[in-house]
Amino acid sequence: MDKMQVLTNIKLQIDELLLAEKKAPTDTLSDNIVKFEKLQETSKYYNEYETFTGYGIRNLKDKFECLLKIAKEQNNRIIELEKNVEILSKPKNPFDEL
Repeated sequence: MDKMQVLTNIKLQIDELLLAEKKAPTDTLSDNIVKFEKLQETSKYYNEYETFTGYGIRNLKDKFECLLKIAKEQNNRIIELEKNVEILSKPKNPFDEL
C-alpha cells in the first residue's frame, strides 16, 4: 500500500467514528420520535390558514402516522417487559428440575 492509500483508509475510519459518535445520542430515540419532533417544529408557528392548506394537512397526517408508529413501538416494548416480569416473577418449584 502506498502512503496515499493508507491516509485514505485512516480518513475513512475517522469519518466512520465521527458519524457513530454523532448518531449515538439519538440511538435512544426511535426514528419516529425524531421525525415527529421535526414535523412539530415545522408546524409550530402555522396560523389557521396554513394549518388547513394542502401542506398543513399533509403535515398533520404525517404526525398522526408517527404517533401511531410510536404507540405500536411502545406497545411492543411493554409486551416484552411484561413477558420478562412474568418469567422472573414465577416461583421456582424445586421439583421442576428433577
